Amino acid sequence: MSFLHSVVKTERWFRHHKAGVAFLVLGWLIPWLIFVDLAENVWRNEGFVRDRALLAWLQAHRQTSLDAVAVVLSRLGGTVAMWAFCAGLMGGLLLAHRRWQAGLVAASMAGTWLLHLGVKAMFERTRPEEWVQLVEEPPIPATVYSFPSGHAIAAAALAAALTLMLWPTRWRWLALVVGILWAGGMGVARMYLGAHFASDVAAGWVGSIGWVMGVYMLFFRPAQQLQGWGQGLA
Repeated sequence: MSFLHSVVKTERWFRHHKAGVAFLVLGWLIPWLIFVDLAENVWRNEGFVRDRALLAWLQAHRQTSLDAVAVVLSRLGGTVAMWAFCAGLMGGLLLAHRRWQAGLVAASMAGTWLLHLGVKAMFERTRPEEWVQLVEEPPIPATVYSFPSGHAIAAAALAAALTLMLWPTRWRWLALVVGILWAGGMGVARMYLGAHFASDVAAGWVGSIGWVMGVYMLFFRPAQQLQGWGQGLA
């Protein structure tokens, strides 16, 4: 009877917390497993099998107009522009008394920035030979390395943070779609310019999602539930 009682209690607990479990598995566990797999692949085999083929295809289809778009995206996603935007966003959130939202943006961006610098310094993966440096890079030693993409990791971190903040509101799907387009476009732009392999960009995306989802669930989700961010906006 005790075994059956435990099974029933477990089933009830899972039914009550299934949304949280799904969020944990899909938003945190799976992205980190993919990130670790990518890191191991880069360490052992220098990335995806098709890394260089995809990069060569993009380089073969370069055009002046597309160069300009890729350069603009790369500059918008660079260190100075991203941190300036995030500082303004955090300031606006604090003025609106949205402290946990400002904290989420700060933790998301700072954490992923340190993550990408640490992993780059550890792996020291060289940039692709096709890289044409049309965009000035920040004078930080670790940024000379390729894995993971700093632009992709920052774009995905910002997109994930904003989507989580706005999820209880009617703006959730707009935030999700714009975030996917922003992070996706940033990653493609960096590959198009020859600055990164596809595995660098993919690692940036999943690393960001895993980090942001993790800090959100540990520190900011309870604050969101208590504050009721969506009231008046939904």
